Amino acid sequence: MRRLLQTTQLRVTGLAIMVVALILGIAATVAVLAQRDALTGNLDDRLARRADDIMALVTRGSTPATLAVGDDDALAQLVSAGAVVAASKNAAELPIIAQPPPTGDEERLTTVEALPIDDGEFRLFSRSFEAAGVGYVLHVAAALDDVNEAVATLTMTLGVTLLVVLAVVAGILWTVVGRALRTVEAAHSRLEQFVADAAHELRSPLTSIRSELEVDLAHPDEADPLATQRSVLDDTVRLQRLVDELLFLARRDNGKAELRHDIVDLDEIVLGEAKALRSRNRVAVDSSRVSGAQVTGDAELLRRAVRNVLDNAERHAASTVSVALSESDDRAVLSVADDGPGIPSEQITRIFERFARIDQARDRQRGGAGLGLAITREIVTQHQGTIAVDPSASGARFVIRLPLSSSQTA
Repeated sequence: MRRLLQTTQLRVTGLAIMVVALILGIAATVAVLAQRDALTGNLDDRLARRADDIMALVTRGSTPATLAVGDDDALAQLVSAGAVVAASKNAAELPIIAQPPPTGDEERLTTVEALPIDDGEFRLFSRSFEAAGVGYVLHVAAALDDVNEAVATLTMTLGVTLLVVLAVVAGILWTVVGRALRTVEAAHSRLEQFVADAAHELRSPLTSIRSELEVDLAHPDEADPLATQRSVLDDTVRLQRLVDELLFLARRDNGKAELRHDIVDLDEIVLGEAKALRSRNRVAVDSSRVSGAQVTGDAELLRRAVRNVLDNAERHAASTVSVALSESDDRAVLSVADDGPGIPSEQITRIFERFARIDQARDRQRGGAGLGLAITREIVTQHQGTIAVDPSASGARFVIRLPLSSSQTA
């Protein structure tokens, strides 16, 4: 399971990183392309303005021999009748650097790999026009070095940033996914343990029933049908109760258990369960200290909780179970005590765990399935209450505190 989860963690983290890398890569590419388009557009505007200035001079008849372009990495040529009639200083001795715009077009913008003045990329603007009845072609060009350097810097910056972000995201995702999968692993382990414990608890009474029936069938002359029926009935009751408890915990774990919010007379529940316990004549039950107390909650769940605590006390009592109910500090306080051997101090922290048993309760005649107190804690917690063991008691004494209903605290 651990190897599977580690592989899953690696795969989930890797897939998430791939998705994040793809998204960031697309965003970075769009940013770089947008930056290149913006810078190239600015350069094209400068070339068009230079062409406008030169064209204005030619139209006025004041064409200079040397065309001003302003930058060392820019050049200009004015061509007429297949000959260069004016050029920038750096293009004075150069042949015509480009063809005129296609027939029908007055202007053309292109990117050329190299010009005679440099091997780098250039942006070339060409325009056809007439002045004083003479046809001209004007070429203005500027190097793309600044654009390319700016784009390269942005690309490098985004690349480094992307790697750093991916590393940070990978660490975060690895940690988050690992924690989530550890929760899954813990839940899986709990489920495996729960299933194993449940199977063990179900197998014991079933094995007992089967053994007794097989013995009676193998030795019919020595069989005691009445005793077998009583024993089988006891085991069947244990099975029924265990199945009910397992179903309750399953619904609780799945979040399907619904909690009512009625006003409940807790004293009536306690007295009713005490009376049922007394009727079994196994132990004496002292309920003289039960007084009135109302709480808000689910009566059936509270009844189950009280019954579980009383049944636990009955199993471990030597002769007497004492029940008390009172009100204290806006709380209903229920205590159930028995005069049995008590709970070892090292077992108190785990007595409310599922399928937990203290050593003295391991025999099948006295010990339950180890679910009653776990269910009781679930119910009490649902009702915003607490349950604890009083370590100072001579036997075992459980104390449940539940909030009183609003009608009593008002």
